[in-house]
Amino acid sequence: MTTETESLVIADSKYLLFRSSPEETAGAIKVNMGGSGLDLSTLPRIKIPSGGGSAFEVPTLEGTEPSKTVEGIICYFNDFRTYWADPEAQGTPPDCSSNNMSEGRGDPGGNCILCPMGAWGSGKSGTGQACSTKRKMLIITSDRTLPIVIDAPPTSLKSVKAYFQNLASFSTRFYHVMSEISLDVDKNDKGIKYSKLNVKMKRKLDDKERAIMDIYVGSIESSVVEGN
Repeated sequence: MTTETESLVIADSKYLLFRSSPEETAGAIKVNMGGSGLDLSTLPRIKIPSGGGSAFEVPTLEGTEPSKTVEGIICYFNDFRTYWADPEAQGTPPDCSSNNMSEGRGDPGGNCILCPMGAWGSGKSGTGQACSTKRKMLIITSDRTLPIVIDAPPTSLKSVKAYFQNLASFSTRFYHVMSEISLDVDKNDKGIKYSKLNVKMKRKLDDKERAIMDIYVGSIESSVVEGN
């Protein structure tokens, strides 16, 4: 006897996630992650180029490949803060961090809203914020059933948040659309080039795809263990 979730299979989809039942995928996540849950810090990451580069470094089974765009379904996001007393030490664990944007863990720790490290002008050379805000986005691409991660840097937050807000204004959930992420090149006030994210909707998911994503997102949210 076929259950309702087992019938939610799109055999000819190019997305691996849609070719398996949500029940099967959720079960695999639960069994393989065990009691430790899904640690976001261990998921593969898409790297944004420095110096105004135009191609992402996307993880694959064979290593990393350059790509001008990343297409997929954003299934989860989280805004977070990180602070390094030595700005050159990035790539090592931060001195202080917050996964809820309000309470810092580490040194200096405490209330993020009142922390001077989060004030504009506290960054290197008196610009930006010493404690930067980023948005972690988990994306399901066509060849995966577990997401990959891309961290939207401070310079991309405005446009990324505008994308989510625009979807909300049309009563559309972010995991009910196929998104495409590309890179724009901009310059700061010192003329230094940097890459920033440009996110747009490719298409809305159909009814069956949305039903699968509703179940999948519930599985991800219930298994996530926060980590930067």
